[in-house]
Amino acid sequence: MPALKVRWKPANRSEIYASAVLPFMCTRIPDETAILPHFRGRAWTQWNEKQHDGAMGTVRRLIDRVLDDKLPLLIGAAVVVGIAIAMDGSGRRALNGVGGTLWLAAAVVITRATWIAGASRRQMLATIAVILVLSSLIRPSDALLALIGFGAGGAFLGLAGRNLGSKLGATLGALWFPAHIVIALTRAGVRELRDEPAAVRNGPPPTAALVPLIMVLAAWGFAYAAQEWQRERLPLPPNRRLG
Repeated sequence: MPALKVRWKPANRSEIYASAVLPFMCTRIPDETAILPHFRGRAWTQWNEKQHDGAMGTVRRLIDRVLDDKLPLLIGAAVVVGIAIAMDGSGRRALNGVGGTLWLAAAVVITRATWIAGASRRQMLATIAVILVLSSLIRPSDALLALIGFGAGGAFLGLAGRNLGSKLGATLGALWFPAHIVIALTRAGVRELRDEPAAVRNGPPPTAALVPLIMVLAAWGFAYAAQEWQRERLPLPPNRRLG
């Protein structure tokens, strides 16, 4: 039986290169412009969700602080008093009496809660001193001065009150109506002793109806902001009654 002979045919280099490279050339490589939008959209979605969760957490903490500081009743009283300021006629006195009663009740509730929370005598006396100064200098018809004055007073108490700053700010706003009554009666008594005529009252400006609410929100809001600013930069020990 004759031997089987195998003849090797030299391969062409171009054929070998084509057979090795062609499969990779035929494979589709995704375009960069098609990949980046996917990752960018995913990162944007995650960042947006994180920001949304952070904003919702801030809103929840703010609502919890408002409720913990017993502020809703005081806000309602400020709204009623503001509506009474904007009204005319006999209904004004009746509504003003309702708003004043609500304000006095809110003052009792908030002051008691602040004291129970651990406010010291010095802090309470400082709050009373600040509200007496503000009530004697700021008229309840000047919205800008009310914002500036009660904002500054709230910021001062927020820093001085340490972890009770927002509660002292709420107390500052709650004590405005009692302090306003005391100052009005004192001025009337001084005029009576000096035999001076009563002061002539002019019609309130259109923004006077917002002043009670501005005083309450400015006092509490600036106190809360000052307390949080101080807490982020300096760990605050628990408030202790020093006297």
